[in-house]
Amino acid sequence: MTPDPDTNLFGAPNQPADPHAAPPDARHFVRVAVERGIDAPTTSRRAKPGTAAHAPANDSTLTYAADEHIPVGRRVEVPLGRGSTPTGGIVVESGGRELLEGLDPARVKRILRAVSNTHDPAGSSVDLPPTLIDLARWISTYYVCPIGMTLAAMIPSAVKRATGGRTVELLRLAEPADPEAWLKRLEDNATPPTPALRRTLTALAAIEPARFPLPARQLADLLSEKTLRSVNRLIQAGILERASAFSVRATGGAPIDSDDAFNDDPIAPGDPSLLPLAPSSPPPPLTPAQSEIVHGVWSTIDAFNVHLLRGITGSGKTEVYLHLIERLLNRDAHATALVLVPEISLTPQMGGRFRARLGHHGVAILHSGLSASQRHEQWRRAALAPAEGGARVVVGARSAVFAPLRNVGLIIVDEEHASDYKQDQLPRYHGRDVAIKRAQLESCPILLGSATPSLESWLNAQPGGTGDPPVHAHAPLHSTSTSPSSSSSHASPPCLRGGAFVPSSHSSAKYRLWQLTERIALTGSPTLPTVTVVDIAEERRAMARHRRSVVKSASPLDSAVHRSSHAQEIGEMIGPTLERAIRSTITAGGQAVLLLNRRGYAGYISCADQNCGFVLTCDDCDATMVHHRRVRFDLPRDSTTTNRLIRCHHCLAQRLLPPKCPDCGKGLIWLGLGTQRVEEEVLSKFADLFDAPAAPADDPSPTRPPTDDHDADDVSDEEADQHRHVLPPLPPWLARADGDTMTSARDWFTVLGRFGRGEIRILLGTQMIAKGLDYPNVRLVGVINADTALSLPDFRAAERTFQLISQVAGRAGRGEHPGRVIVQTMEPNSPTIVLAAKHDYVGFAERELAVRARSHLPPITRMARIVVRDEDLDKAMARARTIADALRAVASSADAHRAEARSAKSSRPGASIPNREPALTVTGPLPCPIARIARQFRIAIELTAARRGVIQSALMSLRAKGLVKSDAHTAVDVDPLALL
Repeated sequence: MTPDPDTNLFGAPNQPADPHAAPPDARHFVRVAVERGIDAPTTSRRAKPGTAAHAPANDSTLTYAADEHIPVGRRVEVPLGRGSTPTGGIVVESGGRELLEGLDPARVKRILRAVSNTHDPAGSSVDLPPTLIDLARWISTYYVCPIGMTLAAMIPSAVKRATGGRTVELLRLAEPADPEAWLKRLEDNATPPTPALRRTLTALAAIEPARFPLPARQLADLLSEKTLRSVNRLIQAGILERASAFSVRATGGAPIDSDDAFNDDPIAPGDPSLLPLAPSSPPPPLTPAQSEIVHGVWSTIDAFNVHLLRGITGSGKTEVYLHLIERLLNRDAHATALVLVPEISLTPQMGGRFRARLGHHGVAILHSGLSASQRHEQWRRAALAPAEGGARVVVGARSAVFAPLRNVGLIIVDEEHASDYKQDQLPRYHGRDVAIKRAQLESCPILLGSATPSLESWLNAQPGGTGDPPVHAHAPLHSTSTSPSSSSSHASPPCLRGGAFVPSSHSSAKYRLWQLTERIALTGSPTLPTVTVVDIAEERRAMARHRRSVVKSASPLDSAVHRSSHAQEIGEMIGPTLERAIRSTITAGGQAVLLLNRRGYAGYISCADQNCGFVLTCDDCDATMVHHRRVRFDLPRDSTTTNRLIRCHHCLAQRLLPPKCPDCGKGLIWLGLGTQRVEEEVLSKFADLFDAPAAPADDPSPTRPPTDDHDADDVSDEEADQHRHVLPPLPPWLARADGDTMTSARDWFTVLGRFGRGEIRILLGTQMIAKGLDYPNVRLVGVINADTALSLPDFRAAERTFQLISQVAGRAGRGEHPGRVIVQTMEPNSPTIVLAAKHDYVGFAERELAVRARSHLPPITRMARIVVRDEDLDKAMARARTIADALRAVASSADAHRAEARSAKSSRPGASIPNREPALTVTGPLPCPIARIARQFRIAIELTAARRGVIQSALMSLRAKGLVKSDAHTAVDVDPLALL
């Protein structure tokens, strides 16, 4: 009987061979980090030379076979799991059978596809440089994140999807330029060389070979041909040949001056407000202080060093950046530079200045405001070599630290103190610290710049500073600096002597410190603006006393009018001092910037009856809802609702404001302040200063939707439907810049353009207007309420408040007119506000560091935070206790080892007794200050230690046991910036 080939000896059907299995003779193998949350611990490996330098113990990668050698950094598709689901990943190691480490080759699957980096529109990813693979390994270890998720964050989704990608047809020379040989070719192809065709050949030979390949139409233009007839003849004769290339067509998004490879002028014309320096303008001369800094940083250009530049606002930090990059690019034709800015608001002007000065080298812009195709185009330009049309300079926000530049010779982090550099989602990295680590991997210097450096950086720049940044447990760096600001009454750091740059070779500082303490007086005021601190509570009391005296002396009818307006005046956000300053500024032709770091109209809504006690809170969060006006929304409308919107700023839930208290049926009141409320007050107070007065904010005109409960009853449903989606128009002299109005980068760039041209006279906004804006006609800055962050339950509240006031104050007085700053506060004697008004950063840093030292808080110590989340409070607390108990066990073990070492050392004659404080302190589990967000209860555990290594060892121990994973239920935040 002939056996059935489809069945086995027992008559059961044979299992089909795995189509993804590697062939028995496979010679090429790769380790792939798949873009999934795989975080299983594996054994430590060391890569082969030329690939990633080292794979730590927690590097969860999978081994696959390949048909050919695949370089490290190439994106691939691999079969994952039993179902062999196609999954993206990055090759982190490439080699032969040694990568199997004893694994049976028959169990290894084969990769599905290696994404092309040439002409394939379906996969245009460019290989990540090996440096970025090493950087991903470090991020995965330090921030407790699967390496696959880290690598996935490095490549924008637009690049993975090849958004805007297409294959274009180009023309290139079939052989080197030789007009005589070309004429012979034409004769051989029976094409008579007419005089016109001879002129075409002469023009073709004059084109630089580096300009090829070119599109046919552009080539015809260079040849002064109106049609493609001559070009087609040259193709037929074999003088020109067709070639295809992958190209990205960028559309939409933020307005960038795109420099594609076919642009004759790499600096395309743009909005003058976005290009403060014209391309033809010669660079301004450096001051002696700037020259010293450029010389000092340049002396370390070929090695890893960290430099901290503290320069007051308007002191010329950007010019230092530009000179250093120019010198680097001119010295080395292959070198590149990376410039980070904290947020999109700094990109227009910074990007414009870099394009104006360095556009001929190629400048790519990367930030979240770009459209998908723009991001793909700019990222690809950063990845390509300069000879292929690539950019040599990348300017971008936080994620630009992963720009695929090669041969990086200098990294600059502007406004290094900004919290925007901290990523609040997986991987929770800090852009500044990652940039420092990348500089170490690239063996190049990094320059951190700020007018108000973070206390972490400032401490690392002090001799004997105890700061322990994540990447500098290496040879100590020497400290060099200038004299501190003359406004500071505090002693200078030991490395500052007599206003000169004094190298301190004996110093233990990790950073080299430089300072610019004077404003550049070429076009602006040489001094910092005058800051006036106003006690807004006292001003309101004075207004109340004045109102009472008027009421007493007035007639009964006038007394009633004064009493009705008194309640409104008490709630005014702009006090008399600031109001007078705004009026005088606008009357003199200047511009004013008003800062309030809080969105919305009112942040606290409650029942008017105190006996009721109702407070309007979010159903899914332990937070109050915020009242918003003058916004677009799509919500149903009926007779029981108004057209006012309430939002939760944590889970983003929104609904209509009920007209009455849902508990007792009485009216509602709203308290607190926000940018919308200040906008309303500006409209009512200052419209008379301009030609076209604005209607009062609550005036139900036909061109605006109703904004009051009584107005809603007087408007028909048809009128309400007609105006529901219409934003109430603002007069051209006023703009509000916050998260409600700046919904895209284009919105923000448009506002900046109008403000730069002087169309907007009063710019009101949140912290996005506090940094980086350089407009010469800003003569007044008003801080509506300097206390918004001081009362937060966060030990960094004072530092953030000082930085915000100092940064926004620096927007004033940058032109020929001196600047003025009015700071309204309920705590005029707060040391933070007093020192900010004096521009005394050194004094503030010394005071705040002393407070942190007494409290054992960062940067004196290191911190990590684990937040457990679950819709079930008991489950969240139980899991948090398990993690906390495991951490305390690790801490006890470490303390026992230290006790043994202490005992051994103390027995030696003359030995000093080591520190008896615990190596690791575990706090919690405790509910977070905001205990519930989006229906998830949040339980926090905090770890503090004197050194980062202690925390890393504890987290690695828990990670190896599977107790700590960065997933939907557990968030691990190393070096947290926010504790809410």
